[in-house]
Amino acid sequence: MNKILKTLTALALLAATPAFGCWYNRISYNDYIFGVNNFERHTEATVSKGADGKAQTTFTVQNNMTVDFPVTVTMKLVSDSQIILDDETKKPEILRCALQYRVLPSGNWTTVEEYKVPTGKIPMSAPPAAYLNRNNIWPKKCKAGDVIMIRLYVTDGSFQSGDLSDKCEEFLEVQSEGRGAGKYTLPDTFTYTPHDSTSMIGVDLGGMWTPQYVVTVIYSGKTRPIQ
Repeated sequence: MNKILKTLTALALLAATPAFGCWYNRISYNDYIFGVNNFERHTEATVSKGADGKAQTTFTVQNNMTVDFPVTVTMKLVSDSQIILDDETKKPEILRCALQYRVLPSGNWTTVEEYKVPTGKIPMSAPPAAYLNRNNIWPKKCKAGDVIMIRLYVTDGSFQSGDLSDKCEEFLEVQSEGRGAGKYTLPDTFTYTPHDSTSMIGVDLGGMWTPQYVVTVIYSGKTRPIQ
Protein backbone atom coordinates (compact mmCIF):
# COMPACT_ATOMS: atom_id res chain seq x y z
CA MET A 1 0.00 0.00 0.00
CA ASN A 2 2.85 2.41 0.87
CA LYS A 3 4.44 1.79 -2.54
CA ILE A 4 1.18 2.67 -4.27
CA LEU A 5 0.81 5.85 -2.22
CA LYS A 6 4.36 6.93 -3.00
CA THR A 7 3.81 6.32 -6.71
CA LEU A 8 0.62 8.38 -6.61
CA THR A 9 2.47 11.10 -4.71
CA ALA A 10 5.14 11.33 -7.39
CA LEU A 11 2.48 11.46 -10.10
CA ALA A 12 0.66 14.20 -8.19
CA LEU A 13 3.85 16.25 -8.07
CA LEU A 14 4.26 15.89 -11.82
CA ALA A 15 0.62 16.78 -12.46
CA ALA A 16 0.92 19.89 -10.31
CA THR A 17 3.97 21.06 -12.22
CA PRO A 18 3.30 22.86 -15.52
CA ALA A 19 5.53 22.22 -18.55
CA PHE A 20 7.94 25.00 -19.49
CA GLY A 21 10.44 24.67 -22.33
CA CYS A 22 13.56 25.90 -20.48
CA TRP A 23 12.36 26.17 -16.95
CA TYR A 24 15.21 24.22 -15.36
CA ASN A 25 17.45 27.25 -15.75
CA ARG A 26 17.21 29.14 -12.49
CA ILE A 27 17.93 32.82 -12.01
CA SER A 28 18.88 32.32 -8.36
CA TYR A 29 20.28 29.25 -6.64
CA ASN A 30 18.95 29.56 -3.11
CA ASP A 31 17.87 26.00 -2.27
CA TYR A 32 20.19 23.09 -1.57
CA ILE A 33 20.79 20.00 0.56
CA PHE A 34 22.67 21.34 3.58
CA GLY A 35 23.60 18.26 5.57
CA VAL A 36 22.96 14.60 6.34
CA ASN A 37 22.47 13.33 9.92
CA ASN A 38 23.58 15.58 12.76
CA PHE A 39 24.24 18.42 10.33
CA GLU A 40 27.22 16.69 8.70
CA ARG A 41 27.82 19.10 5.86
CA HIS A 42 27.02 18.31 2.23
CA THR A 43 26.92 21.81 0.72
CA GLU A 44 28.99 24.90 1.50
CA ALA A 45 27.52 27.99 -0.17
CA THR A 46 29.77 31.07 -0.44
CA VAL A 47 28.32 34.34 -1.72
CA SER A 48 30.59 36.90 -3.37
CA LYS A 49 30.42 39.71 -5.93
CA GLY A 50 31.01 38.85 -9.55
CA ALA A 51 32.76 40.97 -12.16
CA ASP A 52 29.42 42.59 -12.98
CA GLY A 53 28.94 43.60 -9.34
CA LYS A 54 26.09 41.15 -8.81
CA ALA A 55 26.08 38.54 -6.06
CA GLN A 56 27.09 35.05 -7.14
CA THR A 57 27.16 31.83 -5.15
CA THR A 58 29.93 29.24 -5.23
CA PHE A 59 28.89 25.75 -4.16
CA THR A 60 31.24 23.13 -2.77
CA VAL A 61 29.54 19.79 -2.16
CA GLN A 62 30.87 16.66 -0.48
CA ASN A 63 29.57 13.21 -1.43
CA ASN A 64 30.08 9.66 -0.14
CA MET A 65 29.81 10.33 3.58
CA THR A 66 29.36 7.16 5.63
CA VAL A 67 25.98 7.24 7.37
CA ASP A 68 23.99 5.18 9.85
CA PHE A 69 20.30 4.54 9.21
CA PRO A 70 17.82 6.14 9.48
CA VAL A 71 18.97 9.20 7.54
CA THR A 72 17.79 12.75 8.23
CA VAL A 73 18.38 15.37 5.53
CA THR A 74 18.53 19.07 6.37
CA MET A 75 18.15 21.64 3.61
CA LYS A 76 18.27 25.34 2.89
CA LEU A 77 14.98 26.56 1.46
CA VAL A 78 13.94 30.06 0.46
CA SER A 79 10.36 31.06 -0.33
CA ASP A 80 10.70 34.74 -1.12
CA SER A 81 8.10 37.41 -1.86
CA GLN A 82 8.00 37.13 -5.64
CA ILE A 83 4.66 36.70 -7.37
CA ILE A 84 3.58 35.03 -10.57
CA LEU A 85 0.95 36.12 -13.04
CA ASP A 86 -1.97 33.82 -13.74
CA ASP A 87 -4.63 35.16 -16.14
CA GLU A 88 -3.47 38.70 -15.29
CA THR A 89 -4.15 38.06 -11.60
CA LYS A 90 -1.31 38.25 -9.11
CA LYS A 91 -1.15 35.11 -7.00
CA PRO A 92 1.34 33.99 -4.36
CA GLU A 93 3.90 31.36 -5.23
CA ILE A 94 3.73 27.97 -3.60
CA LEU A 95 7.08 26.31 -3.18
CA ARG A 96 6.70 22.52 -3.50
CA CYS A 97 9.43 20.12 -2.42
CA ALA A 98 9.99 16.38 -2.32
CA LEU A 99 12.68 14.23 -0.71
CA GLN A 100 13.64 11.15 -2.74
CA TYR A 101 16.21 8.37 -2.64
CA ARG A 102 17.31 5.40 -4.70
CA VAL A 103 19.80 2.58 -4.04
CA LEU A 104 22.60 2.55 -6.62
CA PRO A 105 23.20 1.45 -9.23
CA SER A 106 19.80 0.30 -10.52
CA GLY A 107 17.21 1.31 -7.91
CA ASN A 108 14.28 3.56 -8.79
CA TRP A 109 13.37 6.79 -7.02
CA THR A 110 11.24 6.53 -3.90
CA THR A 111 9.51 9.67 -2.60
CA VAL A 112 9.59 9.66 1.19
CA GLU A 113 8.15 13.08 2.00
CA GLU A 114 6.60 16.20 0.44
CA TYR A 115 6.42 19.76 1.69
CA LYS A 116 4.86 22.95 0.41
CA VAL A 117 5.00 26.50 1.72
CA PRO A 118 3.41 29.79 0.58
CA THR A 119 5.31 32.84 -0.62
CA GLY A 120 7.25 34.77 1.98
CA LYS A 121 7.17 32.11 4.71
CA ILE A 122 10.88 31.24 4.48
CA PRO A 123 13.16 34.30 4.15
CA MET A 124 16.71 34.20 2.84
CA SER A 125 17.97 34.57 6.42
CA ALA A 126 16.25 31.38 7.65
CA PRO A 127 18.73 28.68 8.75
CA PRO A 128 18.76 25.18 7.22
CA ALA A 129 16.22 22.79 8.74
CA ALA A 130 14.68 19.34 8.30
CA TYR A 131 11.66 20.65 6.39
CA LEU A 132 10.90 17.17 5.03
CA ASN A 133 10.97 15.51 8.47
CA ARG A 134 13.59 13.38 10.20
CA ASN A 135 14.67 9.74 10.14
CA ASN A 136 12.68 8.98 6.99
CA ILE A 137 15.33 7.47 4.68
CA TRP A 138 15.83 3.86 5.73
CA PRO A 139 15.87 1.52 2.71
CA LYS A 140 15.41 -2.07 3.75
CA LYS A 141 17.72 -4.96 2.82
CA CYS A 142 20.74 -2.66 2.48
CA LYS A 143 24.15 -3.91 3.64
CA ALA A 144 27.29 -2.10 4.72
CA GLY A 145 28.92 -0.35 1.76
CA ASP A 146 25.72 0.08 -0.26
CA VAL A 147 25.40 3.52 -1.88
CA ILE A 148 22.20 5.56 -1.60
CA MET A 149 21.56 8.59 -3.79
CA ILE A 150 19.37 11.27 -2.20
CA ARG A 151 17.91 14.32 -3.89
CA LEU A 152 15.82 17.37 -3.07
CA TYR A 153 13.19 18.28 -5.66
CA VAL A 154 12.02 21.90 -5.61
CA THR A 155 9.57 23.75 -7.84
CA ASP A 156 7.52 26.95 -7.71
CA GLY A 157 5.81 26.40 -11.06
CA SER A 158 8.31 28.53 -12.99
CA PHE A 159 11.50 26.66 -12.12
CA GLN A 160 12.35 23.18 -10.92
CA SER A 161 15.54 21.66 -9.58
CA GLY A 162 15.55 18.97 -12.28
CA ASP A 163 13.58 16.43 -14.27
CA LEU A 164 11.80 14.02 -11.91
CA SER A 165 12.16 11.16 -14.39
CA ASP A 166 15.97 11.38 -14.58
CA LYS A 167 18.24 9.08 -12.54
CA CYS A 168 21.12 11.61 -12.21
CA GLU A 169 23.65 9.15 -13.63
CA GLU A 170 25.83 11.40 -15.82
CA PHE A 171 28.71 11.68 -13.31
CA LEU A 172 28.49 8.28 -11.62
CA GLU A 173 31.87 6.55 -11.38
CA VAL A 174 33.22 3.45 -9.66
CA GLN A 175 34.78 4.29 -6.32
CA SER A 176 38.20 2.67 -5.95
CA GLU A 177 38.82 3.19 -2.24
CA GLY A 178 37.03 3.23 1.10
CA ARG A 179 33.82 1.62 2.29
CA GLY A 180 32.06 2.10 -1.05
CA ALA A 181 34.91 0.68 -3.15
CA GLY A 182 33.64 -0.98 -6.31
CA LYS A 183 30.32 0.85 -6.04
CA TYR A 184 28.94 3.58 -8.28
CA THR A 185 29.09 6.97 -6.57
CA LEU A 186 29.17 10.65 -7.49
CA PRO A 187 32.62 12.28 -7.39
CA ASP A 188 33.69 13.02 -3.82
CA THR A 189 33.68 16.79 -4.31
CA PHE A 190 32.13 19.30 -6.73
CA THR A 191 33.05 22.99 -6.59
CA TYR A 192 31.47 25.37 -9.08
CA THR A 193 30.00 28.83 -9.48
CA PRO A 194 26.91 29.17 -11.70
CA HIS A 195 27.77 32.21 -13.86
CA ASP A 196 24.22 32.71 -15.08
CA SER A 197 20.87 30.97 -15.32
CA THR A 198 21.91 28.91 -18.38
CA SER A 199 25.35 27.78 -17.23
CA MET A 200 25.10 24.01 -16.73
CA ILE A 201 28.31 22.84 -18.42
CA GLY A 202 30.26 20.40 -16.28
CA VAL A 203 27.72 20.19 -13.47
CA ASP A 204 24.59 18.68 -15.06
CA LEU A 205 24.17 15.33 -13.30
CA GLY A 206 21.42 14.46 -15.78
CA GLY A 207 17.98 15.99 -16.30
CA MET A 208 19.48 19.44 -15.47
CA TRP A 209 20.11 18.46 -11.84
CA THR A 210 23.04 20.28 -10.23
CA PRO A 211 25.18 18.93 -7.34
CA GLN A 212 23.68 20.98 -4.50
CA TYR A 213 20.40 19.07 -4.91
CA VAL A 214 21.82 15.53 -5.07
CA VAL A 215 24.10 13.57 -2.73
CA THR A 216 25.45 10.02 -2.54
CA VAL A 217 25.99 8.49 0.89
CA ILE A 218 27.42 5.10 1.91
CA TYR A 219 25.62 2.92 4.42
CA SER A 220 27.73 1.97 7.44
CA GLY A 221 25.68 -1.13 8.24
CA LYS A 222 24.71 0.42 11.59
CA THR A 223 21.63 2.10 12.99
CA ARG A 224 21.54 5.24 15.12
CA PRO A 225 19.15 6.51 17.78
CA ILE A 226 16.02 8.22 16.45
CA GLN A 227 16.56 11.95 16.91
